[in-house]
Amino acid sequence: MVNEGQITDGAITSGKVASGQLGSVHIRDGGVATSDIADAAVVSGKIGANSIGEPHIASGQVQTEQLGANAVTANELADGSVATAKVASGAITAEKIANGAVASGDLAADSVGSPHIVSGAVGTEQLGAAAVTANELAAGAVASGAIASGSIGSVHIGNAQVNSGDIATNTIDDTHIAAGGVRSGSIGSGQIGGVHIANLDVASGDISTTAGALGAGVHSGNIASGTLGSVHIADAAILSGDIGSGQIGSAHLASGTIGTAENARAMLDAISVAAGETVSGTTVRAVTLDSNGNGIIAMAGVSGRMPAIGVTKVNVLSGDALELHFGGLCQDVKVSGVTPSALAFVERSGAVVTAAPNFSGAFQQKIGVGKNGSGFWAEFTPEMTQVFG
Repeated sequence: MVNEGQITDGAITSGKVASGQLGSVHIRDGGVATSDIADAAVVSGKIGANSIGEPHIASGQVQTEQLGANAVTANELADGSVATAKVASGAITAEKIANGAVASGDLAADSVGSPHIVSGAVGTEQLGAAAVTANELAAGAVASGAIASGSIGSVHIGNAQVNSGDIATNTIDDTHIAAGGVRSGSIGSGQIGGVHIANLDVASGDISTTAGALGAGVHSGNIASGTLGSVHIADAAILSGDIGSGQIGSAHLASGTIGTAENARAMLDAISVAAGETVSGTTVRAVTLDSNGNGIIAMAGVSGRMPAIGVTKVNVLSGDALELHFGGLCQDVKVSGVTPSALAFVERSGAVVTAAPNFSGAFQQKIGVGKNGSGFWAEFTPEMTQVFG
C-alpha cells in the first residue's frame, strides 16, 4: 500500500487520478486556483450550497440575468445608488415619500394645481405681492372690512350706485352738489328761507298766488308783510280783479286820471265770470247771471234776464271770460247817447240809455247817472218797476 509519505511532491498528476476520486475533503482551503480550473469546467451542479461568497465574484461579473426575482432588497442598495434613471415611470407613489421629504426645489414649475392644495392651506404669508387680481376674487368676496380706509375713489363706483341710504348724515355739503343739481322736488316743504335766496333772484314767473302751483316756487304766503313795494310791481301788472273792494281811495288816483277827455274805459269794482252766450254789438251791454252763474245780456223786456247786475264790453264769445263791472265810472267810446246827470237805464237790447224804457211789460231799472255823452257812473240796485198797458 502506498501512503502519503511514499509520494513525492508533484508526483500525482491529473492523469494519475481516476474519475470521481477527488472530493472536497481532498482539496485544501485555497488549493484550487483559477489556473487549475478548465474553461467552463465548473457548472452550477459542481458548486455546493452557500459556497460562493463576495470574494469569489469578480468585479462586474453579476449582471441582470444573474439576479433572481426580488433578489435586490434595501439591504443590497448602497446609499445614493438609486439615481433618477434607475426609477421606472410612475414607480414613486405617495407611500414611498416620507413626510416633509418634498421641498420647494423638488417641484417642477407649474406642477402644483388647486387639487394638490389642502382646503385652508393658503394664508396671507403664502400669497406674493399683487398675487390676487380681479380674476381670483369671487362675486361678493370683498366685504367692507377688507377695504382699507380711503381706498375707494370715484373711479371705483358705477353710475347711480350710491343710494340715499349709503350716505351718512351731514356728509353732503355744497362742494358735492353740481350747479343746477338741486331741483324743486329735492327740497323739503318750508326749507327755503330768505337767507337762501340771492338778491334779485325771484323773477315774476317764480311767484304764484296758489301754494304748490306748477312752475311757481314762491306763493303769496311766503312773502312777509310789507316786503313788496312799488319797485317790485311791473307796469300794468295789477288788474281790476287783484284789487279788493273799497281799497281805492282818492289818494290812489293821479291828478287828471278821471276827466272828460278820456277815450278809454276807466272802471272800478269788477269781477270775472264765464260768458253764458256770445255778447256782440257796438255798445257796452248790461249783464245779468243765468241759473249756472254765467254772464248773459240783460234785457228790459225779458223777466228772466233782469235785473242787470253790471255791464261788460261787447264781442265776448260764449265760454270766454267776461269782465263784469258793477260800480264806478264807465267811460268808453262804446257808451253813447248818455245825457250828463240823467239817470241811466237798461234798454230792451241790453244797451245803456238815459231814457227809461216805456213799452208794455218793460222793466225799468236805474243802473247809474250819466257823466257825459260817452260815459256814466255805474251804481246797480236790484229795484225795478214794470210798465203795464
